[in-house]
Amino acid sequence: MNRRTLSWCAIALLALVSVAGALWTLYGKYDFSLKQASLQSQIDSKLPHQTPKGVKVTAAQMQLQNGKITIHVTATVDKLKHPIEAKAHVPGVLKYDPKSASFFFEPDRLVLDEVFVDGVKLPYAVIETSQRGLDAVVLAAAKQLMERSPVYTLPKDVKGNAARMVIEDVEVLDGQIVAHLSFWRLDHVVFFFATLLVVAGILALFLGLNPDIGRPKLKTSAK
Repeated sequence: MNRRTLSWCAIALLALVSVAGALWTLYGKYDFSLKQASLQSQIDSKLPHQTPKGVKVTAAQMQLQNGKITIHVTATVDKLKHPIEAKAHVPGVLKYDPKSASFFFEPDRLVLDEVFVDGVKLPYAVIETSQRGLDAVVLAAAKQLMERSPVYTLPKDVKGNAARMVIEDVEVLDGQIVAHLSFWRLDHVVFFFATLLVVAGILALFLGLNPDIGRPKLKTSAK
């Protein structure tokens, strides 16, 4: 096999790789799941969490149910005349931060379930009247905890590095969080493969316009 044939084979391979890579980037999909136990361990590792305003989050239990993410929070407020313990649930969504390749829980609102003052449980009617004041400080503490503590960080491997840029959406399915990836967002990767295809085309045109390049020279017999 002469050098010209090898050149054509290399150009064909380059074109094949560029087309296959571009198609994979445009239409390839990948899903991965985040198990509740793993997510919960990440949250537990950051507890208890103390805020400058005297609110301490002592427990935060993640619940994945009915397609929703809910955090059940227990917090105490010690800077008041009478110590307060509040138990509440915080519905929210999982957000992805591409810079840190991490998932964060973003609380939506806080609903008080139980409130204890000096260890005495308040009636529900009293809890409703205190909702606007107490839930604000507890929600702020929960948000601070979740904003500083990612529940999951993508691994530093090939899939992890790719996923850092293409997280599409997350949803709760069968008691776990499923993250959907779509590679069509990698515009610079598509550009890279398109460049390879253009290079292959230029090389093919160059060889086509120069039929003698790479062909073995015919030996002339000496007279």
